[in-house]
Amino acid sequence: MSKMPLAWNKKVGVPPNEETTIVSYSVAANKVVKLDGFIAFGTCPAIFRLYVGSDVKVGYMTSDEDRTAYVVFRTEHVSGATTIAIKVIHYSPAPGPHDYHDFEGTILGA
Repeated sequence: MSKMPLAWNKKVGVPPNEETTIVSYSVAANKVVKLDGFIAFGTCPAIFRLYVGSDVKVGYMTSDEDRTAYVVFRTEHVSGATTIAIKVIHYSPAPGPHDYHDFEGTILGA
C-alpha cells in the first residue's frame, strides 16, 4: 500500500547552521491522524528530523551521494491539538553567500 501525503512544502535559501521548518501539519483538537513517515531532500547533505510537538520521532542524515531521506515506520496515531513538522539543518564552518540551500519535504500519513 502506498503512503499518502499529509502535507508538502519547499523552502528556498535555507541558511546554514540553523534548524529550519520545511513543512508542518496541524492536527486539530479532537482529531487523530495516521503518521507513516516522511520524504525530504535538498541541494546539499543535511540532517532531517520529524517532530510531533516538541518531540523528535526520527532523524535522518543525508550525504553528497544520496541527498534523499525516505523514512517509513509503523503507523503512529497522533491526536490533536499538535503540530507535525519536518525540520532541516545543514552545516557550513564559514558560511558564505553560496551556503544557502533549497529543501523539500512531504509528511506521509492519512
